[in-house]
Amino acid sequence: MKARNARDLVNIALTAALSIENQEVHWVLGHLTRISDVGFSKRIETASIRKLGENYRIEFSPDFVEKWLESPEDILFVLMHEIFHKLRGDLLRGVAESRDPVERTGANVVEDIQINSVLC
Repeated sequence: MKARNARDLVNIALTAALSIENQEVHWVLGHLTRISDVGFSKRIETASIRKLGENYRIEFSPDFVEKWLESPEDILFVLMHEIFHKLRGDLLRGVAESRDPVERTGANVVEDIQINSVLC
């Protein structure tokens, strides 16, 4: 999907969220959009959320967005996935912050599987 900027992605996700009747999704998106920033970054391969001062920053790879996010629901899913990393507190945070890239990748895969099972 083409987007002029990352804030467009949030607007697309919010529109998709309004089409489903799920108050939790509405609350999470509404709350997070007030305490976070969204941007594009070529430093990451897909999408990521990180602490930035007192707030959070969600970053999307522009290539990932263009190649893999084909619908508003896809954007909503990825945005919710990143938000869930923080809502869940990254249960494997100690391993996820390891200097060993294999441990970091493994921890992220485990978290991704758990998050996606909730979202699906």
